[in-house]
Amino acid sequence: MYKPVEDILPLNEPSGRVKAYLDLCADGIEAVVSYGTHVLKWELENLPKTEADTVAPVLLRHLIEILDSIGACYRNSMIGPSKILARSALETSFSLHYLLKEDTERRALCFKVTELFRKLAVTESYEPGTERFKQLKTTFKNHARLVPDLPESPFVVKEINAIQKEIDLPIYDEVRSEYLRVKNSKKGNEIKWYSLFSKNGSIVDLATVLNKYDFYHVLYKPYSEATHASRLSSEAFLPDENGNAALSQIRSPKSARDHIIFLFHMAIEAYHAMIDKRIPSKKHEHTAWALWFIHNYADRIHKLNRLVKDL
Repeated sequence: MYKPVEDILPLNEPSGRVKAYLDLCADGIEAVVSYGTHVLKWELENLPKTEADTVAPVLLRHLIEILDSIGACYRNSMIGPSKILARSALETSFSLHYLLKEDTERRALCFKVTELFRKLAVTESYEPGTERFKQLKTTFKNHARLVPDLPESPFVVKEINAIQKEIDLPIYDEVRSEYLRVKNSKKGNEIKWYSLFSKNGSIVDLATVLNKYDFYHVLYKPYSEATHASRLSSEAFLPDENGNAALSQIRSPKSARDHIIFLFHMAIEAYHAMIDKRIPSKKHEHTAWALWFIHNYADRIHKLNRLVKDL
């Protein structure tokens, strides 16, 4: 019925140097993603021997998937949304680095237990007959529109018992005790898996202990506003040719240069950690690929960053 307003959402793709730059960035991200699938394949070929061995490939897969989405954003000049994804990718890479740095098996169990307790808390809120579920039903009745009458599920109790049974497995004894200790000392606060057996209470703590504060400062902290829809005016409104404030276009290529090189280094370092700690037999292949990638994409884009003034 309606086509988008051209001044707000232009249908025509960028042209000239801007288009060539965005495509080169997208091609570079595609190369990173393609190689990442091989790293994941090599990891999976070493069949998991314990429950803890499943965490590293899960984090790596998530990182690859986010990078793939960022590539699609660059290909379509959707730089604004790519910042939200870049922030998520960085947090995932920090988790992977922290997991692999040392004490990997226990840290992997911390990840699993924290995930299980979070799942248990959500599921318990739907348990029929409990005071918590009654409060939830009242809240839905008074403040929900699409589902004003929250239905009861006959399968909730069975699911709760299954989750609790997994949490109670002997393999989790040590980390379960630590989780409950931290939970009792931090009433009402969400527990981060990397805070167990450590003093890392936040992502900035993780960035500091990993010596990756520069990545945090460039990719995480500035993009919190875009993620949480706060302080958007500085980017949404830009001065026009007359110096007046004008609403910026959707799918604008502006700021495409801001984080692309950091994204490349973030991915390469994450892959390096996987190879170094989990798949040392592939070190030669990884070094060869990294040198090829830096020559064909990272160095070229770094040079173009100084030439493409439109971004």
